[in-house]
Amino acid sequence: ARHDCKRELLSLAAGGSTFLSGAVEHAADLLPPAPDGVRQLLLVLSDGHPNVGLRTPPEFAALGGRLRARDLSVSTLGFGANHNDAVMVALADAAGGRYAFVASPALAGSSFARCLGAVRDKVCAGLSLHLRLVPGAEVVRVLGDAQVTVTAAGLRVALSDLVLGDTLDVVVKVTLTPGGHRGEWAPLSATLEGRDARTQEPFHVTDEAVVLSAAEGVAGPADPEVLGLVMATGAEE
Repeated sequence: ARHDCKRELLSLAAGGSTFLSGAVEHAADLLPPAPDGVRQLLLVLSDGHPNVGLRTPPEFAALGGRLRARDLSVSTLGFGANHNDAVMVALADAAGGRYAFVASPALAGSSFARCLGAVRDKVCAGLSLHLRLVPGAEVVRVLGDAQVTVTAAGLRVALSDLVLGDTLDVVVKVTLTPGGHRGEWAPLSATLEGRDARTQEPFHVTDEAVVLSAAEGVAGPADPEVLGLVMATGAEE
């Protein structure tokens, strides 16, 4: 069908409109419900800024979340230095996909292959981090562009799907008022929930953040690895 595709493409006329959200929603509607064991991917290629329909990163993040709930992954390729990377990143992150910057069309092949490989090598899907705090602990904010929801139990942070070998860091700023606590104190617990991308079996892992509450004016040493991670996340912002 290559000849037919070329004929249809050459018949298109540019009118100056970029209806990115409409294209994504229409593509999603063309995909049937996926049979067991089948992974479906939408690959979005754009060199512009959406000026029709949804336009802002939060709007595209919400769209990505709705598609993710339908077990559709969305990866995005942004062509040229002038494309709206904030929109493309928000859509891909919320939909469990990958984003790549493509400097020129000649370099698109490798990025295309990596997006397909990420679907094949996916090991965890539907990930979310649930943070629960005890009295005396308060989350100030989650750094970066995290999708955060307030629940009755605490905070829920939506995470991107993970492929083999991925490392994902979440940086949370918390203020602590230990009161009468001295010694070890566990003001926050975190539960990672998701499902195995191969078997679809759900899983959850819980751990506690333990701090050492010392006398007033006594400061312990900072963890250099954590400090570096916080600085890098702030720099990305």
